[in-house]
Amino acid sequence: SILPICIPLSQKTVMHGERELPIREYLERRQHDFVIKSSYSAQGRDVHVGRYTGREEWRDLLRAAIGSDKWTAQQYCESLEFLAYDKV
Repeated sequence: SILPICIPLSQKTVMHGERELPIREYLERRQHDFVIKSSYSAQGRDVHVGRYTGREEWRDLLRAAIGSDKWTAQQYCESLEFLAYDKV
């Protein structure tokens, strides 16, 4: 099992190995590795997957979200395929 990295976007910096980086720089460099999520939404609302978001849109999102306690960056994890019963 894996526990994804979670970073509150209220933080200004993040440790990357031995280096401390500004959080915006870190998340711009690793856009395809992260998801930005609202802490106050549920059921997939207000979730922005870096690998499926355009670069400019991602930057705009970071500008709006960084410094706020309402947003979290979470490491992207592939989901498993599930078969579900269809009630139709």
